[in-house]
Amino acid sequence: MGVTKKPDLNDPVLRAKLAKGMGHNYYGEPAWPNDLSYIFPVVILGTIACTIGLAVLEPSMIGEPANPFATPLEILPEWYFFPVFQILRTVPNKLLGVLLMGSVPAGSLTVPFLENVNQFQNPFRRPVATTVSLIGTAVALWLGIGAALPIDESLTLGLFQFDPTVEYKNILIFLFIYLGSSCFKTNYISLDIPILSDISFEYSTKERYVKDSHDSPKELGERK
Repeated sequence: MGVTKKPDLNDPVLRAKLAKGMGHNYYGEPAWPNDLSYIFPVVILGTIACTIGLAVLEPSMIGEPANPFATPLEILPEWYFFPVFQILRTVPNKLLGVLLMGSVPAGSLTVPFLENVNQFQNPFRRPVATTVSLIGTAVALWLGIGAALPIDESLTLGLFQFDPTVEYKNILIFLFIYLGSSCFKTNYISLDIPILSDISFEYSTKERYVKDSHDSPKELGERK
């Protein structure tokens, strides 16, 4: 249970704001009867009206019968499972993917314990919970949209090309070389570890060589 900051009713500024109905921004507004009696009925009736209206205006028709002997090309779960499904299919190690899926609810359960020491009810004065909520919503939308795309475009949402099997390796090499060498003063050249610039140069050289090998002798002569 969180600790609530008791308002100082002797404060003239707070008394003036209470007279104008704005004092709840400082110490919080009780859920009963304000929210439950006035806001909840409007929200419930609005949800029912939107559901019935969409059902009448845009009814969901029954599709064709399912064929148990024909596997669909792209098997997707329900839309609310898209974020965790995206984690499971993009992480190369399946055990790591399962652990990351379990860390989502585990991390959410730690937020009330971290915010238990906060004495304010106003969400704008609870930075940990607000930050976790905003970042979690953005990441969930990113993963959910990516789950509906092909796997090679899921992480970038089709904005640019990204190969997870190659880029994960390059990112790990980058972190090991540059962060490790800066922290421990490691001479990574003596360790015979490939550098990202060398890898990209070698890849571009091979690609250019393959492209040149398909050129005609006339084009090669003109290029020389």
